[in-house]
Amino acid sequence: MKKRYSAGLAVLIGLLLLTGCLKQNDVETCTPVPISNELDTMKAMVRDSAFVMDTTGETDGIFSEIINPGTGAAPTLSSTVTVKYIAYFMNGKAYDSTYVKTPDGVTTPPLNQLIKGWQLGLPKIKEGGQIRLIIPSSLAYGCNPNAGSLTNQPLYFNIELIKVGD
Repeated sequence: MKKRYSAGLAVLIGLLLLTGCLKQNDVETCTPVPISNELDTMKAMVRDSAFVMDTTGETDGIFSEIINPGTGAAPTLSSTVTVKYIAYFMNGKAYDSTYVKTPDGVTTPPLNQLIKGWQLGLPKIKEGGQIRLIIPSSLAYGCNPNAGSLTNQPLYFNIELIKVGD
């Protein structure tokens, strides 16, 4: 019995020593970028693209240009929205588009499941409308570890609101 206890204790101590020597995961922490730190980059995108955008950022930090206000229903957070869009990095390189991802070029997500920048920006237009949005990282993907290269990146979207559903 004493040998069994000693052997068990030796194994336990060995495991504790081994786990103590293991290298800790070097997890990089993500620090959110304040909107004020991204304004110059966002304004440069507007200037270099010759957009006619409201760059005051209103109260939410989003730059917007309503290309077509639309005439149908306006979306609310509880709406599903049928949209076509192209998404760009601030260098103008497209990284996502419904025109490429779906056969009919549209997607129909619930607005309340989209990034905060879309939740704030899309209600500025109605069904049939089109809007350009430059969204600061904190209202896009922020420090989301699943966002990959989109983490802490301000982003530009060209969005056409096809239909608003319940």
